[in-house]
Amino acid sequence: MKSFLKSFLFFLCWVALAFYIQIKKDDFIIPTVKIDTISNALTIPASLKTDSTNLLEKDTINKAIDTILAVKNTTVKNINTQPVAFPFNKKFITNADHTRVILLKKFNYIKDSIFNYLTNNTTEEITINAYYLPSEKLANSNNFGMERAINLKSKLVQYGVNPLKINCKAIEKEYSYDNEGYYADGIFITHNTIAEEKFKIVNEDTANKNFFVTDVKPKSIPQALKFYAAEARDYLKENPSKNLLVIGETITDNNKEEALVRAKTVAKLLTNQGIDSTRIIYEYKEIKQPQKTNIAFKILTIKEQK
Repeated sequence: MKSFLKSFLFFLCWVALAFYIQIKKDDFIIPTVKIDTISNALTIPASLKTDSTNLLEKDTINKAIDTILAVKNTTVKNINTQPVAFPFNKKFITNADHTRVILLKKFNYIKDSIFNYLTNNTTEEITINAYYLPSEKLANSNNFGMERAINLKSKLVQYGVNPLKINCKAIEKEYSYDNEGYYADGIFITHNTIAEEKFKIVNEDTANKNFFVTDVKPKSIPQALKFYAAEARDYLKENPSKNLLVIGETITDNNKEEALVRAKTVAKLLTNQGIDSTRIIYEYKEIKQPQKTNIAFKILTIKEQK
């Protein structure tokens, strides 16, 4: 009997050990499989799917985007060289009579998703792809597709997205509007890593930026300024020898205190967005001619700040 119990206990130990090894193996393999599966699924533009049973639901979209964000934050230079479609299950509707894009109630969710994605992945850009019929040509050598893409781009720029990170692309295609003149598969949005040469232009834009801000409050940051904060934050991380100068502009010396307070408040807002306060300097500057901006940003090397 003792011999049997010893053998049985020995057998259980081996089973436990084998089970433990399998769990560790699964823990290592499963995340890679999930990520690859999600990435492959996202290469298919959601706007091209017609079967509603194949559309991703909101929770699935959120999980997919969260997974992509986690991956890109660590390996952004090694992935996404080809455009990948955002998996939005709500479509942009176009009409046969005009080039405006009809925005659904869920557009705020789409704007937020794009905005958050780009601020978390500052080396990325998006492309608005819009279809048009061969007959939908305009007198200015443009077409309905390009005009629709530009129309949607303006909405995102108004929301605070840097226009340099939004491309527009028109694609000629044969398709049919419904009986009321609408088409629900006319636009899809993709994202990809910014090409090296273009990224130099983006960085130059970050290093010399101007804004017009009104009613600046210590705890309320405008969307465009929030987007810039993400770009400046990552720029400074990549360039430890540089700091950010925030300039409050004024056309008269009498308003210098107001301009200085404005610059200080904006500097605080940027700090709240994750920029090291020791990397931010603020001052005021009197300008000769009225301008459309009242806040300027300059990224300078430390030796230039004297």
